Amino acid sequence: MKNTIASLLIILSTQFNFAQIATIQDSDGYTNVRKSENSKSEIIHKIHLGEVFWYDYESIGQDKQWIPVYIPQKKSEYDLEGYIHKSRLLILKEATEYSGKDFYFHYHLSSFDLTNRELVKSDGKWITTIDGHSPWGIDGDLPTIQIDSINVTIDGKNLTVEKHYFQNIFEVTNDFKVIKTGQYFIVYQTNSDGAGAYDLAWVFDKSGLKQKLVGTMF
Repeated sequence: MKNTIASLLIILSTQFNFAQIATIQDSDGYTNVRKSENSKSEIIHKIHLGEVFWYDYESIGQDKQWIPVYIPQKKSEYDLEGYIHKSRLLILKEATEYSGKDFYFHYHLSSFDLTNRELVKSDGKWITTIDGHSPWGIDGDLPTIQIDSINVTIDGKNLTVEKHYFQNIFEVTNDFKVIKTGQYFIVYQTNSDGAGAYDLAWVFDKSGLKQKLVGTMF
């Protein structure tokens, strides 16, 4: 499972089959990732509360108790693969939505502006990079919607999301789900459609953006 690192923060992109985004639910505050599908297997990693990662959703449908997970790694182009018990998995798509008033998230959107953009095309036709970055939400054509800025507030404190964290994210809407786990707020959504569809999760705490995970879901 190959990743493309987009920033020094845990801001990663990936593209593979049969994976969606999850976090953990564990009273210990962390969950062990095992090398194999049993509780006696070697512990190869720990996932902490508020971290998001990929899981193999086909395993859920097969009623397996140990679920394959793919953990983003800061200094590697590959995800760490392992297993966690199904009881520790909190699937963002199915999680209870947060309804409190102390978290606010909003995209400021506009029509895609081609002015001063650097486009690289494959075969002179299909767009492969925009301003040096692989774009999410399109399938070779020009985007229609861009993010101009993101407004985030926790407990009345405004947080800054710098442009390089969203400059290659397109076809976004303000239709998203917020999940709270411990001190963390996770903003989750699926954007675009067809071959351009992708999952996106932002993780915040009071200090700011902690993680962004973006990729295809099928």
